Amino acid sequence: MKILPYLFAFTLSVSSVFATVDHAYVCNQGGTSVTIIDVVVGTTQAIFGFNHPRTVHLNPEGTLAFIGCDDNTVRVVETASELVLPITVSVPHPIAMAVSPNAHFLYVACHDNTVRVIDTSTYTVVSEITGFDNLQDIKVSRNGKFIYVTNAGSNTVSVIDASSNTIVETITGFHKPIGITMSIDGTFAYVTETSHNTVSVIDLATNTISKTIYGFSFPAYATASPNKNFIYVANTGSNTVSVIRTDDNFSVYEIPIPTPKSMAVSADGFFLYIGSIATVYKIDLITYTILAAIPGFSNPSNIELSSNSAPAFTVNGCFDDNDPMNLKNIISWGAVNGTPTQYRIFRDASLGHLVATVPSGTLHYTESHLLAGQSYSYYVLADYPNGFSSTIGSVRVAPQRLCQN
Repeated sequence: MKILPYLFAFTLSVSSVFATVDHAYVCNQGGTSVTIIDVVVGTTQAIFGFNHPRTVHLNPEGTLAFIGCDDNTVRVVETASELVLPITVSVPHPIAMAVSPNAHFLYVACHDNTVRVIDTSTYTVVSEITGFDNLQDIKVSRNGKFIYVTNAGSNTVSVIDASSNTIVETITGFHKPIGITMSIDGTFAYVTETSHNTVSVIDLATNTISKTIYGFSFPAYATASPNKNFIYVANTGSNTVSVIRTDDNFSVYEIPIPTPKSMAVSADGFFLYIGSIATVYKIDLITYTILAAIPGFSNPSNIELSSNSAPAFTVNGCFDDNDPMNLKNIISWGAVNGTPTQYRIFRDASLGHLVATVPSGTLHYTESHLLAGQSYSYYVLADYPNGFSSTIGSVRVAPQRLCQN
C-alpha cells in the first residue's frame, strides 16, 4: 500500500511558550502546578510537582521565577528552559515575595509574621526581620532602598530599610490593609483596605497617606499599569475590578469578573490578566472587554508577568496504514530540555487517564486497534529526576490520516 506524505490531523491545545514575549506565570494554590501562559497566542504549559504554590515573583531580567509554596519552601525555575533548579530554600509558609531591583535579594513575607531575606547568589537566608502583625503583602520601592509590608493586624504599613534590614518607620491610619502596589514612577503606593472598602494612597516621599479613595467592595489586591496612568483593584465583594485613574485618583470603570483575585498587567499595558476560581481572564485594557477565559486552573492565587525566552515543544500525530486491519495512531515529540527519566502519555487534559509510559530517549508512542474515523487526544508529560514534571504538548489524531513511511 502506498504511504502518503505527512497529513497531520491535530490541534495544539497545550504547548510551551514561543520566542521572547510576555509570559504569565500563574500559581495554582489549590493544586501542585505552576501554569505558564504565552500571552500572544494563549497557549499554556504546566510544571507539576509543587506543593500548593501560593506566590510567584520573577527577577527583573525575567530569567528566574521564584515560587513560594505552602510546604514552607521557595523553589527556583529557570524560565529559558522551564526547568525547576535543584534549589530549595526553607522559609515558614511564604505569603508574598518581592525582589530587589538589582536582583541580589528576595524578600519573603512569611506566615509567622517575619520577613526572610534570601541572598540570590547563595540561596541562603541572610536576615530575619520581625515586628509585623498579620502581614499580608510586600513590595520594594523602585529605587530598592525600602521595603513596604502591610499589617492587617495593626492597621499599619511597615517600612524596612534595605541597607540594614530593619523597620525604620511605621505608617498608620489604615483599616485592615491587604494589598500594596507601587506606581511605576515610584512616587506613590496604593494600599487596599477591606474593612472600610477603601484604597489609601501613600506619598513615598513623606511616607504619609495623601489620599483615600472610596467606593470599593472588599478590595483585595492591586496592580499598576506600566504607563503609570491606572491602578487596577480587585473587588472580591462585588465581582469587579476597579480602574483608578492616577491623575485624580478617581475610579473611572468597573470590569465585571467573577471572584477576582490575583492580577498582572502585560508589559505593553494593553492587557490585564485576572485569576479567578478556576479561570484566568485576559482583559483588553482599551475596551475593558474579556478577550479570553482560559480554563484549567485551581485557585490561581498569584500571577506574575515578564518577558523572556522559552522553548517551543509541540506534539505531532498521524496514522500508520501499513496494516489496514489494525488502525494505529503514532504521535511523536521533540527532545526537551534537561534529562527526563520518562514520558507519560495521557488521554485527557486533566491528566487523569494514563495511556502509556515510555523511557527517556523514546520520543514517540504508537497506539493500536483503534476505531476508524474516531479522533483521539494525547497529552505528553516529561518527568524529571527531581520529582517535577512538565507538559510538552497535545495532539488530536484521527486514524484515517496517514504518515510517511
